[in-house]
Amino acid sequence: MKANEKEMLNAPLVRPRYFRLSASMVLRPLVLTPSFSMLLNTLLILFTVVYAQTNLVSIIIYLKLLCINCSVL
Repeated sequence: MKANEKEMLNAPLVRPRYFRLSASMVLRPLVLTPSFSMLLNTLLILFTVVYAQTNLVSIIIYLKLLCINCSVL
């Protein structure tokens, strides 16, 4: 093996920096947009409802109260 090949094998892996920069550039404005915020809130509500399905009775009571409030309005 040549000396150059040995150096290449022993050289540490260099990760490209441009990927990190582009990812942060894409994600930062996306998080700040209101539509993404609304989507995040919706997902959070859905997750909360799914996670709380063990307490199904309280969810049913809450939905009934919500429907009563909607019908009153």
